[in-house]
Amino acid sequence: MADTEPRELTGDERKRQLIAFTILISIFERAYLMYCGHSDAIRARQWTGWEQYISAYCKRPNFKEAWERSGVTFDSEFEREMKTRLSQSEMPL
Repeated sequence: MADTEPRELTGDERKRQLIAFTILISIFERAYLMYCGHSDAIRARQWTGWEQYISAYCKRPNFKEAWERSGVTFDSEFEREMKTRLSQSEMPL
């Protein structure tokens, strides 16, 4: 998913990237809030795919940077979930 050799972005491109990632994080938050209170069966069917998608983005340095800039504006439980995923993405495989 991430470029192995990303090019340097212009200032305008960095702003657009931050906006896009903030929108993506908002979508992740909405999915989290939608599924966090459901039964284990529903979570197993629906949330598992979201977990994989979120975890893939959490490995991206540019996504981590966007989270650091906007991650304190979301639901507190979702923030804890994201911080856990981001810290797990830093651990060696």
